[in-house]
Amino acid sequence: MTMKLGSLTSTYADASNYSFQYDPKIVNMTIGSKKQLIDLPLVSISSYLDNEAVTPLSINLVGTVYGTDKVTYLNKLSYWCFSKGMKKLYLDDTYFIFVLGKGLKPTKDGKRYNFRDYVASFECPIPFIYGVTQKSCTYTTIAGTAVTLNNSTMGTTNYFSNTGYGPAHIQRITVKINSGTLTKVEIGDKVLSGSDVDGDNILTWDGSLASGTLNLYLIYEYGSKGNMWYCFEAVTPETVSGDRSISGDNPESGPRITGNTADQSFSLKTTGAACDVTFYWYNSNYGGW
Repeated sequence: MTMKLGSLTSTYADASNYSFQYDPKIVNMTIGSKKQLIDLPLVSISSYLDNEAVTPLSINLVGTVYGTDKVTYLNKLSYWCFSKGMKKLYLDDTYFIFVLGKGLKPTKDGKRYNFRDYVASFECPIPFIYGVTQKSCTYTTIAGTAVTLNNSTMGTTNYFSNTGYGPAHIQRITVKINSGTLTKVEIGDKVLSGSDVDGDNILTWDGSLASGTLNLYLIYEYGSKGNMWYCFEAVTPETVSGDRSISGDNPESGPRITGNTADQSFSLKTTGAACDVTFYWYNSNYGGW
């Protein structure tokens, strides 16, 4: 494998990525469950909280740099660890993880004058291992009434599939306005109920936009404007448009494709405008690569 660090919008092949001089000797990744046993006294059967949620993924890399450029490699690695924004840690050319750099500790041993060892630590706000190939599907001229999105109903060869075993969260959604003034978007990760969008996770946007494209991101950041989770962004970066809400049985998880699913149905409804809507995601696993 050849490990790399890249920006949030990078691909594995980007020349601007940080390529490890040598892959770390040790790669430790720990992911935990939020299931909790409730220990009750004086009973033979205890209840438990059966939460599907997982804890943030903790990653520790132990590696070595060497040669005349060893300090340069460490300084470059420190930039990727501590500069602003979430990054992609490429485990190889097939899998990556979203990470935030937490720490970097170089060590110096007088007996290894031409080498420098280090320990780098990361945390993952989206604790899943993703395939590097981004998947997408586009549905055109959505307007007025709720529709079911899947391979058969929309007559497209691009459909909501996930060959991994973890939940493939929709990473980004673009809503391009063709005509009219968009006042509402409703997205669910299950099928329709009558004329309304229904499902485990229903994402709703309310606002007023007469042209351009809305960009919705799974995770943006928490900044001076407050929580930007599931933020609808207007045409220009960091310009938040309208208001959003999440409802349903598991609203904190957001729209996603169930693991090991070949063709999942989604629900979509736009109000006030005819739009082209594109969904982007990656195959997802809890661990292993």
